[in-house]
Amino acid sequence: EEALSLAASQEAAERFWEEASEECKQCVYDNNIPFKFMMAWNEFRSCCSECQRRLLDNPVLGFLQLIGCIYQLIVTAA
Repeated sequence: EEALSLAASQEAAERFWEEASEECKQCVYDNNIPFKFMMAWNEFRSCCSECQRRLLDNPVLGFLQLIGCIYQLIVTAA
């Protein structure tokens, strides 16, 4: 059962990644965000662009905000 849900979440993550905007993908690459954090949360797209703008304004503070943003998505989804 656990293997089944793992396969399903992996599939959802891959589908999400295929549909993700270039801006989101670039943000993930630039900030080395672990792939597992992005498991099928579509909200990450808007979160990503907002935090990416902050990253440009202040890289250190922006990165912390980005991590906080991802954490909120994980907590909300749990």
